[in-house]
Amino acid sequence: MIRTLGKESSALYLRGVTIGVMQSKEPEVIDALFAGAGGFSGVIPGFRVASEAERADIYRDLLPALLELESNLGHRWRHKVALLKALGASSDFFPLEAVEDRVFPIVLAHLNSGVVPVREAAAETVCRLLHTHPRSSHRHDIFAKIVREHAHARGCLQRITFVPVVRAALETFSNRWVRENYFTAAAIELLSDRTPNVRLAACALLPALKGTCRAEEDRINIEAMTAAVERLKGDSDPDVAAAAQAVAAAFKTAPAGGPGPPRGG
Repeated sequence: MIRTLGKESSALYLRGVTIGVMQSKEPEVIDALFAGAGGFSGVIPGFRVASEAERADIYRDLLPALLELESNLGHRWRHKVALLKALGASSDFFPLEAVEDRVFPIVLAHLNSGVVPVREAAAETVCRLLHTHPRSSHRHDIFAKIVREHAHARGCLQRITFVPVVRAALETFSNRWVRENYFTAAAIELLSDRTPNVRLAACALLPALKGTCRAEEDRINIEAMTAAVERLKGDSDPDVAAAAQAVAAAFKTAPAGGPGPPRGG
């Protein structure tokens, strides 16, 4: 309906209805919000009217309802994935303070969800949010927190979640940024993790991780990854050994310095 009416008419006729639907605890109402060809992706952008003052007023009302919706999703992991993807564009709609104080905590909390698609969506979303975040100090603090609480965590669920965060960072930020924010070094550590599933997940990162390293300056990291490939090819876990064998050729031919176009970060 929002797509059909357009932004100005939606703001006039659907604002209150949409907020009411977001605040509903009825399963059928929640499911209807995420149904249709566009799903939930068009709901938040659908109220971006031309008037800056009116737009600020609308999104000030929408944010609490959006957060209430998130709290009412329960075990509907597909809806959570859709909501997290939509939150990736929060900086385009909500004030900076609201994104920092209310959106970021929700996204980071979902990194600890037990459902893989939700954790992966949260990883992508936190990188999208921070890529456009204007406060570099806050951006650095968030990623330092992720390295500390995931890459160096005691629990294997947290450690394995660091892998999709690194993957999303590699797709979003520059190779230099990934390297200088300790993501490369922390991911290399996971190649020696005590849990086979963590080693298995980290194997897939190897060619891209090599691309974050400079041929001469980061030779220690390149040598560490090269040694890890050889070691993992003989890993006691057959799945890890097979993954290392499969990635070995791509790692060997991957250029140091980073394939693909440079990205900001």
